Amino acid sequence: MKRIFAILALIFLTLNIIAQNLVTISGKIVNPQSNEIKIIYINNFLEFKEVMAAASILKEEGKFGMTFEWNKPAPAILLHGDLAYRLFISPGDKIKVALDPKKFYESTVFEGKGAEVNTFLTKLDFKHHSGLAYEKYAGSFKDMKLDEFTAFIDKRKDDQLADFKEYYKDNIPSPAVDNYVKSMVTYSWATDKLNYLWMHTVHNNKKGFVEVKEDYYGFLKDAALQNEKALTTYYYVSFLEAYFDDLSYQQLDKKLKKQQEVSEVQYEILYDLIKNKLKGSVRELMLSKILYDGARDGLSEELKDKLEQFKTIYTNEDYLKILKEEYEVSDRLKPGAPAPNFKFPNAEGEHVSLSDFKGKVVYIEVWASWCAPCRAEIPYAKKLANNYFKDKEIVFLNVSIDTHAESWQKLIYKENMPGVHLLAGEHHDANIMELYNASGIPHYVLIDKDGKIIKNNCKSPSEGITKDITAALE
Repeated sequence: MKRIFAILALIFLTLNIIAQNLVTISGKIVNPQSNEIKIIYINNFLEFKEVMAAASILKEEGKFGMTFEWNKPAPAILLHGDLAYRLFISPGDKIKVALDPKKFYESTVFEGKGAEVNTFLTKLDFKHHSGLAYEKYAGSFKDMKLDEFTAFIDKRKDDQLADFKEYYKDNIPSPAVDNYVKSMVTYSWATDKLNYLWMHTVHNNKKGFVEVKEDYYGFLKDAALQNEKALTTYYYVSFLEAYFDDLSYQQLDKKLKKQQEVSEVQYEILYDLIKNKLKGSVRELMLSKILYDGARDGLSEELKDKLEQFKTIYTNEDYLKILKEEYEVSDRLKPGAPAPNFKFPNAEGEHVSLSDFKGKVVYIEVWASWCAPCRAEIPYAKKLANNYFKDKEIVFLNVSIDTHAESWQKLIYKENMPGVHLLAGEHHDANIMELYNASGIPHYVLIDKDGKIIKNNCKSPSEGITKDITAALE
């Protein structure tokens, strides 16, 4: 009998724990953009893939409801149509939400357990991350001189923290909420101050970095480099990336050897900087990220010694598993490996394969009409195709991931873009991003006349791919 009671007690305890980890989000959407609503989150800070936590089909009058497991306080995103709403969810939350996509932030109302922080985030986004306020922020990197930018971005951070303090003046936020909001505001501010130094020059068609005095970096006193608690937010990880990128560029000229690619040397510098300046779980994550990103940049061979060194010291099974899988994929796409074949329709609806161009050098661009960096490459791509390599044995193969064929075709004709154009976005028999392990766009691949990879994730037209193409044609 005692054993039966013990088993029943264990079952009750287990069910109680599961119930505590369940989250319910329900509500109503007026003027819906589609018949579905989703909750997504980022799986980890290495792969940075979107994972769907729950989804609901809208019922009569736009009503919806979903219940799902959620094991710890963490950020999430509510998706509906082409709109995204930032959320912060804790286990046990029961949130009711009313949305009107036509009015976006102004109409959003949260009720129930978990409503408080999400109401604040919506107010914060409406005030600081939308409309004219966001336009001024986005334009500040180009339009403002250093002193003006510093004053503007400092006030923006102070205003957001003051809004948080005022909102919770009669109530104390949970430690998780307090940590998330303060980390989000502080580390995004610090990242902006680091990024300005190169973004201002790029946006104004200049090279190098904005010159600053040493005291400019005084803001780093308020953005701790080592902060285990902030590992719950990508804003902290993004700040660490910007910080170490800045340091690595300062050292790059000193260590660069003519026979090495800049990217290879920079990854080695980054790895050593992180190893020496961070510790504990923060160091383990950032070293993992350097090894992961390096493999995605086609440097798996060059970084294998660093990977083996890492594996002898660190034991996080999740990181090790991700790195193992990534390096296996990278090996499949290393120089000399057969280029994965694909077949997609062109603008006339005819299906074209990569293998159709065997016997010619192929320069692939994976892009989209909505991608600003992709569009910035168009003038450089035209020079390659129409001037440098006109009538040469090379195919400029442009593979778009657009989901709307009309937008894709319109830009091709408007810009008179050279080369062969294929549309992969609406055809899922082969995922071009997965085939070539592309983490973003634009993504470039250079393939030799035998259909073998010369370089995956190679240089873009604006980065000076001419020399590599010339060598491939010889």
